[in-house]
Amino acid sequence: MSHARGYEPHFDIDLNRGLSTEKHALNVRQRLIAGYIEAKRDERALHTGNLYIEFEHNPGGSGLFVPSGIARTWAWDYFIDLSPSVAIVILTEYLEELVRKAHRAGRIGYQERGDCPTRGALVPLVDVLTPTNPSQDSETVRAVPTIAHPRQQKLSRL
Repeated sequence: MSHARGYEPHFDIDLNRGLSTEKHALNVRQRLIAGYIEAKRDERALHTGNLYIEFEHNPGGSGLFVPSGIARTWAWDYFIDLSPSVAIVILTEYLEELVRKAHRAGRIGYQERGDCPTRGALVPLVDVLTPTNPSQDSETVRAVPTIAHPRQQKLSRL
């Protein structure tokens, strides 16, 4: 028996994966509308191969760095705009793990725009796109509950 080009004998499995992906996209959309997503732009990431994720700032250039950015966020996810045609959405918890890993490796960057310099971790894009922790496989990263999220308690205090 011959099959049409593109025939998939496991259509039910592919359908379930597709539905799971659509549900994930809907959850991200709902969190975006609710204001639970941190929106950032990193136009240099595609050239450097690293995301700059701020964790401290120096208000007014006073010389005293204090926690900011990912160290203070209430967001469930980060939406990072890399170019007019490329953006990524990443769970904040997962990004925090990557920031800690980059920090331990001494991958620290500085930005001095305006009067509030910042320090941040230089997180390799390859680490973002290829999770190495078995608990962070593609299905786990997508399995974000709509209601019960670890950050929900913080958000309820706002």
